[in-house]
Amino acid sequence: MLAGDLWDTVDGGFFRYALAEDWSQPRQEKLLETNAALLDAYAHAAVLRARSDWREIAERIVAWCNGTLRLPSALWAASQSADPSYFAHDRAGRAGATRPPVDTTIYTSANARWIAALARTGARLQQDEWVHAAEDAMHVLQSSMRSINGGFYHYAGPDESPRFDFLLA
Repeated sequence: MLAGDLWDTVDGGFFRYALAEDWSQPRQEKLLETNAALLDAYAHAAVLRARSDWREIAERIVAWCNGTLRLPSALWAASQSADPSYFAHDRAGRAGATRPPVDTTIYTSANARWIAALARTGARLQQDEWVHAAEDAMHVLQSSMRSINGGFYHYAGPDESPRFDFLLA
């Protein structure tokens, strides 16, 4: 995956999927949920195999998610849009380009998966601030997305009340 085009070497974070078998031709949307799964995998593998390069990937995933998807509520947005023209630039070219927009919808499942991955990764890599951020976010998620029926809402759009009770993955 790192040798192909799924890893964004400039901004960090992984694209959603590749269209080709050799991991090239990425669908250049970056999802919180995809990056949560890959954060867990790279951090776990970094510790098991004592790979500092995989640890760095995990750290860059967190930096990208916090820098791009983190919302003022302490939760994370759903995704960053695909923009082939932006992602074709190198670091210098992106510096002056408009970053792709972020879908600020809060999905309960995606946030829960990110929070769990962030907490586990923080513990594995001894990043206490990640564990604390995950704990704070879980409190916000539980208080803001819990329904009156005791379950959780599926999502909340920007400036909208949470919707669709009992539809979690």
